[in-house]
Amino acid sequence: MKSDQDLDISEALDALQDWTQPALDGEVLICECFCVSVNDIRSTCPEGLDLDLLAQRFGFGTGCMTCLKDLPKWKSLVFEIK
Repeated sequence: MKSDQDLDISEALDALQDWTQPALDGEVLICECFCVSVNDIRSTCPEGLDLDLLAQRFGFGTGCMTCLKDLPKWKSLVFEIK
């Protein structure tokens, strides 16, 4: 079991990794259960992430839910301002 300090370090490393990664390619699947790509998310949610709309349109987040668990890792990469 990780200590609080280990969890803090892990969160900081994840944040740093997200900060240094380039935007995701449009063909990358975010929701593998329902084949929802970065482009699908960008075109469906041009004003920003709308999980309810994605669930309604694609079933996003209603399968294994890994896409929702990984939300902090991919959200800023999908909606990165260029």
